[in-house]
Amino acid sequence: MPTLLHIGAPKTGTTAVQASLEDLKHRTAGGLETFGLSVPGTPMDQARGALAVLGQGTGWNAGDRPVKDRHWQRLLAQVEEAPGLRFVSSEYLCEAQHSTAQRIVHDLGGPGEVRVVLTLRPLTRIMPSAWQQYLKSGHQLPYEKWCRAMLSSPPKKGVTPSFWRRHDQGRCCAGGPRRSSRERD
Repeated sequence: MPTLLHIGAPKTGTTAVQASLEDLKHRTAGGLETFGLSVPGTPMDQARGALAVLGQGTGWNAGDRPVKDRHWQRLLAQVEEAPGLRFVSSEYLCEAQHSTAQRIVHDLGGPGEVRVVLTLRPLTRIMPSAWQQYLKSGHQLPYEKWCRAMLSSPPKKGVTPSFWRRHDQGRCCAGGPRRSSRERD
């Protein structure tokens, strides 16, 4: 059975999709399997698995100690055991480098078994939401100045540098982060 690999960038409804499936999983007699679908593990299992395969720590902070690979291996075992069409989802995966994305697809059964689902949202809706999230993290730049910094060409370095890494929708739709010449060879 194939696996749906949902890569939802932050602020594109990923959490709503995950919460809806989790709710349906517990409210429906027979669970999601009634519909031929399964969500392996828990939302935390999927998040930790994604962080582990990416070599990242918990959350978006690059300085955090990486999550151990055993979490990715556990998620893979849960996917293997899951009946029906398997659904794996994490917004962390939007930052996967090309070689890591290839590993993820390979580990989940290969290109013939994995279908990638990408949720998108117009930048006009993402930007205010992302800016509010940055404010919660301690950034203090007014919205108008932040927008100018993000929309300048090139975007100003040092002002929320993760924004375009997560929200360059053209890059995501074109097959992942731009590869270095070394990766292309």
